[in-house]
Amino acid sequence: MLIFSLFACKEKGSVATEESKLNPIEELPEIVLKEPIIPTINVYLETTNRMEGYLRGKTDFKGVVLDYLSAVNGLNFPMNLYFHTTNSILPIRDFTNAIKNTFKGVKIHNFTSDYASGLDFILSRQNNDSAVSIFITGGILSGEHQHHSVRARINDYLKQNPNWAVKVYKLSSEFRGTYYYIDDSAIHLPCELRASPDRYCHWPKGGGKRYDIGEIACRNMVDTVESYPELKTVRSASWRVDLKPPYSEKACVGNNIERPYYIWVIGNEKNISEISKATRIAERSKEEPNTFFAMNSNIAFEYGFLDLQKPKRDPKNSAYDISEDKKTLSKWKTSVQGKKRNFAIGMDLKAFINIKGREYIESPNNYVVKINGKPSSEYELEISPMEDNLYTHQFLVTSNSRKSEYGNIEIILKGSIPGWVEEINDANGAEFRKTFGIKPILESFGTNRELFTAKLSLNR
Repeated sequence: MLIFSLFACKEKGSVATEESKLNPIEELPEIVLKEPIIPTINVYLETTNRMEGYLRGKTDFKGVVLDYLSAVNGLNFPMNLYFHTTNSILPIRDFTNAIKNTFKGVKIHNFTSDYASGLDFILSRQNNDSAVSIFITGGILSGEHQHHSVRARINDYLKQNPNWAVKVYKLSSEFRGTYYYIDDSAIHLPCELRASPDRYCHWPKGGGKRYDIGEIACRNMVDTVESYPELKTVRSASWRVDLKPPYSEKACVGNNIERPYYIWVIGNEKNISEISKATRIAERSKEEPNTFFAMNSNIAFEYGFLDLQKPKRDPKNSAYDISEDKKTLSKWKTSVQGKKRNFAIGMDLKAFINIKGREYIESPNNYVVKINGKPSSEYELEISPMEDNLYTHQFLVTSNSRKSEYGNIEIILKGSIPGWVEEINDANGAEFRKTFGIKPILESFGTNRELFTAKLSLNR
């Protein structure tokens, strides 16, 4: 019995050893859950004396900015407010106090707040993907040198931050106060033109000959007064010229002059898109804001060939195959019996609609078609929205040649300067209703960059 028991124990141990060889206990890899990166939103509000005109009385600027910042704060992301708090001009001081009272609990800081040094300060701190900068400014430069300084700082920023993206909104508001030209001469809107006390403009009676035309306000005052009847008198502490009969200043108190202002949003594409959807600035403004968008890296998106097979009763006009990954179309003929042929591509462009707008996305003029790396005019695009779980748009591509090339086909969405930038740009710093240098500043972001490229193959 003892021998049997020992034998049995040995056999049992042997079997257990074999089982452990066949079914070893595997250690499961440790699963590490990555916490989502929560962006920090830094809001920079320009509050120099150049912003005075946007803040006198009830203006669209004050209403839109407060409403917009409230929506930003509602995202519940960490938020900081930066502005210059030592300005003695009453409308500006009242506005900054109103912001402090509205955003209690939000950290408030100071920063050098003119346009050029402010943007330089902002970009120097925008150094990681978790930061979003919102810059609210009138875009009024002090001196032409600031224009070059802004562009140089933008170029440095682009080199140092590979995932940059920027969206700029252009809005407009009543402006009642002193507007400063780039040479620091001034115009007081809406009733009068003024010059700096240390400068003067002499305009003798008769002949209209100008002496000492060193300041922009003087140089352009005739054109200004003739263009805007509400400006009847040009004057300063050292000179006065009545270009039309004297009148009471009260006659023009009710006239409004509007100026553009800008909201810059700087960060990566994902964060900018999220903020754009949440704030819906178009619903807060009296007008549809103009927008500019540029970015460095392409956005990942879904696309592929769509099946547009004709009925089987016409097999010669329907024979093409689509690969399983929907990136290759085979057995496609550019022309059958003299008829133009087409194929379709589906694309999910939700991210681009949020940042560029539906009108831009759906315009064929904003696209380039390339065959084997070379631009081709042989294929025409027709873009339309579609209801699909995977795609938002259908691109119908039609061949207009019987001998169209086959091979690698690319559908490219171009970046561009919107038309409004050209319209609002002031090239010489003399027009107070426009913004000096805004076009070359935005061009610094490389507006010829491709926003996306859909790459597919077209085979015989």
